[in-house]
Amino acid sequence: MKKLSLCLLLAVLLFDGCEDLAGGSGGEFIPVTAILWDPGYSVRLTGDAFDLGNAVVEPHSATNSTVLWSIKDPGSTGLTGIPEDQKLVSATPGILTLTAYVERGAENGQEFSADFTVSFESAHVEAGDGSLALSWWPLAGAAFYRVYHSLADTLSDTAAYDYVQGGGALTGAVDTTIEGLFNGAPYYLWIVPVNAQGEIMEDGVIRASGTPLGETAVQPNNLLALDIDPGTLAPPFDPEIYEYAATITETRLTVLAVPAQGAQMIVKKVQGETETPYTTGLVDMAEPGSYTIRITVTAAGQSRYYTLSVTREVSSDARLKSINVDAGRALGAAELAQFSNFNGDTDSYTAELDWWAQNVWIKISGSVNHAGSSVQG
Repeated sequence: MKKLSLCLLLAVLLFDGCEDLAGGSGGEFIPVTAILWDPGYSVRLTGDAFDLGNAVVEPHSATNSTVLWSIKDPGSTGLTGIPEDQKLVSATPGILTLTAYVERGAENGQEFSADFTVSFESAHVEAGDGSLALSWWPLAGAAFYRVYHSLADTLSDTAAYDYVQGGGALTGAVDTTIEGLFNGAPYYLWIVPVNAQGEIMEDGVIRASGTPLGETAVQPNNLLALDIDPGTLAPPFDPEIYEYAATITETRLTVLAVPAQGAQMIVKKVQGETETPYTTGLVDMAEPGSYTIRITVTAAGQSRYYTLSVTREVSSDARLKSINVDAGRALGAAELAQFSNFNGDTDSYTAELDWWAQNVWIKISGSVNHAGSSVQG
């Protein structure tokens, strides 16, 4: 009698094990044929999250359908594991490979898996017609941001920038659009966070780049863009205008020129019979006087010449070359007034703040024309 009971017990256990492997009581095992996951976007901003919890299997009637995740290759993100809430966030930009898998999802109890490649970026740039749209994740402690853009890959104190509101009220990405750019010309971008005390948060500076898209409507041997730093071109750049003038007080002038795609460009400083080529665009103007910069653009054997007449004046030790006023409120919101029409010979300016600004602090900072000079105020 005891031998018969033991045999029956073993038979029941073996039968239950077969049922589990097959996927249920009396049911046929249905394997997973695909894992589907919609990340929304394959690229996220650092600080934003990929939701791994919405992955599903096909067919929906698969015997085992629970999707688990692992990191196959973290890339430069340094991520090592999947959070319990399946919200994947990285503070570091990079491309990574994720593996979604279902235990015992394939035939014969094997694991079924699929790989997905996603990436994090510090800032997202979308090109428009004469514009670049930027978005980035807000930085804790930033009251506002200065978004600089330049044709040069180094940030100078005279680079143009836009002011963008920051502060704790933001719950999503910060975004702005830079208008009035030259189509086809590559721009370098810097997103500079500033705290409520007016201090730049160096560790939070983001670098990006982008090229506005749209019809360039230029000849193959034309320039797409032309700018100088410091100084302003007169008239403003137009691909079909070939003569410009500028006045500066600095001893060096950076010529920022972008030729049409495929064209070759040569920048030279011309003084009498002497022509000095500059491959970097940084032109020496040590002595006051008149200088001529000639830019030659060549394509398909045809050349076009742009001429820039520069007057290098003697600068006064008692003049500012730029001035900014930063104003903010205790709550962290802030606004920025920049004197774009600044003239070192003018000694009186007015900064207007919005009527609702309270507890306003004002910090005035300027840069002088000569080393050894100081600013007080």
